[in-house]
Amino acid sequence: MIWRWKNFAKSILSDRIVRRLTFFTTFRFASGRPNATLVSIVLTKNILAALLNFQSVLASNRAIKLYCGRLRDLASHDTRQNVKLLHLIYGLKQNEPIHYFHWALIERMISTIRPDRVLFHYTYEPQGVYWEKIKKKVCAVKVPPFEYYGIAHLKHYAHKADVVRLIALYEMGGLYLDIDTLVFKSFDGLFSAGQLILGVERLRGSAEPCGLCNAAMLAPRNHGGIRAWLQSYMYFRGKAGKHWEEHSVRLPFNLLRRRGDVKVLDSHAFFEINWDEANLFFDSDQAALVKARVAGAYSQHLWE
Repeated sequence: MIWRWKNFAKSILSDRIVRRLTFFTTFRFASGRPNATLVSIVLTKNILAALLNFQSVLASNRAIKLYCGRLRDLASHDTRQNVKLLHLIYGLKQNEPIHYFHWALIERMISTIRPDRVLFHYTYEPQGVYWEKIKKKVCAVKVPPFEYYGIAHLKHYAHKADVVRLIALYEMGGLYLDIDTLVFKSFDGLFSAGQLILGVERLRGSAEPCGLCNAAMLAPRNHGGIRAWLQSYMYFRGKAGKHWEEHSVRLPFNLLRRRGDVKVLDSHAFFEINWDEANLFFDSDQAALVKARVAGAYSQHLWE
């Protein structure tokens, strides 16, 4: 949504005015330099709100600490070199069944990627016959309920999942994939890179990226880019609509892409077909087109 309004502004305003307006809308400029004014405003607001909800903030951060400890414990028990870990997240909102759709995708992930271990992170344990099939092949990791990460109030379970995946990668390293991801080929070449790897998200017909999407990520343990990303949640403002994907897509683009330990892949690698074209997956007449477009990709997010 932000990118559409930005393109509209460019069509009716001068570049100079658009650049000035950007000062009030983005935490990081294209150069990677932080917008100190906006960061300070949102940070102050978050601090004041956290003080008013101190008990919830305290309880939430105790829960996060417990979760981090569990991950470190799991990591310490595996002394093998170059371990391939696959992280999945489900059930942060409520007890929900794993559907056939999810089961089939996860089975394909496991058979294609061949991870040494699959970490399945949840708050509310999934249900159903397909969960019973999957749980035999994964290490289930309980995520205690939380409402805050630091001073960031994460009201929506999707934003909680954004933080959980970053914590999991920071504490253990490995590959994170959204559960609605169709995998096409091995990720071995990416696992061995030793870098934080993300893919560009780009709207149909647009040369300008939306950002770096967090639906598919690889990182070694304790990566500095992941740490910086987590620290940026001090000035989180993820309201529905206007700032929905700010910290998950737009902010990491300027925060991370110039780092020497970060590798940015073109949108074809993970997101050849973006959410604004998701209807293609359900149109049998477009099957040949979809197959041709995703040829050679590592995976395709299905934007469930």
